[in-house]
Amino acid sequence: MSARRKFLKGLGVGSAWWLSGLARAGDPRVEEAGAAGDAPDAMAAGAEGAGLPMAAEEANAAPLQPEGESPTATQVADAQGLDPMVEESDAAATAVEYVSDASRVDASRHPGFRPDQNCASCAVYTGAGGDAAGGCVLFPHKRVTAQGWCTAWSGDS
Repeated sequence: MSARRKFLKGLGVGSAWWLSGLARAGDPRVEEAGAAGDAPDAMAAGAEGAGLPMAAEEANAAPLQPEGESPTATQVADAQGLDPMVEESDAAATAVEYVSDASRVDASRHPGFRPDQNCASCAVYTGAGGDAAGGCVLFPHKRVTAQGWCTAWSGDS
């Protein structure tokens, strides 16, 4: 067995994947592998379970949700391939006093706060204009609400 095939097998990618690529290319090694008997049964069964990518319909299928229950915000974000939202209780969020709605900012504690300040108008917000939530440089791999605010707000671009 070649080093490449050992490597693929170690990754859990069956030789059916490797052989199917060769078959599409018309490579004669496909017949050799089949004759040698090292082609897995999955090859004959349509390569099911051979570590092949799922069909597009399967990959985009929504996860099953118990009837009558709404998905959580995290489940929706996961299903859409989005980063999760920053929780106000996260350590990084509490360090900069992040709130998901700037209308809840205590102006007596933050005298420099103005009502027009929010995440969407901040220089470190990386979300697209008009989106309800987007990325923030302060919270890698998480999203903040566009109407949120924190003490790191900066209007300088």
